[in-house]
Amino acid sequence: MEVNPSIYTKTEIATAAIQLCQQATEFFRSIQEEDFFKQTGKKWSAAEQIVHLVLATRPVALGMKLPKFSLRIWGTNRQHSNTYLELTARYQQQLAQGAKAAKLFSPNNNTNHKKTQTQIVKDWEKTTTQLLSSMESWTNADLDNYQMPHPLLGKLSIREMLFFTLYHIQYHTNSIAKLLY
Repeated sequence: MEVNPSIYTKTEIATAAIQLCQQATEFFRSIQEEDFFKQTGKKWSAAEQIVHLVLATRPVALGMKLPKFSLRIWGTNRQHSNTYLELTARYQQQLAQGAKAAKLFSPNNNTNHKKTQTQIVKDWEKTTTQLLSSMESWTNADLDNYQMPHPLLGKLSIREMLFFTLYHIQYHTNSIAKLLY
C-alpha cells in the first residue's frame, strides 16, 4: 500500500485516508487467525501492530474533534506545513536513529493484548471512522494554523499530523505484510 507523496490539500488527504484505511481494514480482516497473533522474534505480531496503530491514531482523531480553540494550548503554527515527503523523511530519520514508540503507544503495555482478532479489527475500524469524520470540519487553512504534539517529531501542524498518520498506517500495514508473506 502506498500513499501518493504529492498529496497536500484537505481533499487529497481525505481521499488518501479513505482509500488507505479501507485497504488496511480489508487486509487486517484477511489475515488468518493463527498468523494474526504469531510472534516472530522481537518484532510485534500483526495484532500488536494494529493495536499500536489504534493507540497512535485515536488521539489524532479525538484531538481533531475538539473545538479548535482548545488546540491553542499547543500554540498556533507560524510556519508553512512540510510536505508529505518532508515530514516522512523527518520521521524516517528518527527511526534510523533508533527511535521507538513511546510506552503510551506500545501494545505490550495495554490490556488490548487480551482481545480477539475480531475485537482488534473492530477497534481499528472505529478509530479510522473517527479519524475520517474528524477531518470533515477542517479547512485547508485550519490544517496549517493549528498544531498538536507528536512524541518524536515535536509540534506538528494538523496537516503534518495527518501526513504522519497516513505514513504510519502505510508503514505498519506494509510491515505486517512483510511479516506474514
